[in-house]
Amino acid sequence: MTFTAEKAFAIYNNSKLEYIKTYLKLLINDPNAHGNEPMSNAYILQVKQLNVQTTTNFSLYNLFRPYGPLFSCRLQYQDNKFRGYALVQFFKQEDAEKAAQALVNTLYFFIIYTHQY
Repeated sequence: MTFTAEKAFAIYNNSKLEYIKTYLKLLINDPNAHGNEPMSNAYILQVKQLNVQTTTNFSLYNLFRPYGPLFSCRLQYQDNKFRGYALVQFFKQEDAEKAAQALVNTLYFFIIYTHQY
């Protein structure tokens, strides 16, 4: 499995660290950004009806990455059990819209949130 910095950022950004009860906030060190961290201006997609047996953060990343770079993607847990839904956020709103339009007629169901993680 190829693991890139971009994939690590998308999968682990905003992940909850249970042992210290906080969220991991990753930063991108882009030498061309002149000190400005890239932020997401896209809506959050809540993806439902994911297979609880086979879906992983990696498969979620691979499903959405073809539509654009991801700011964050993570499965959602309740009582330490994956409940079949996830939150996905792109850097650009256009990419989120492309993904939702392309996948809306598949097995996935989307709810779009306007707030940030």
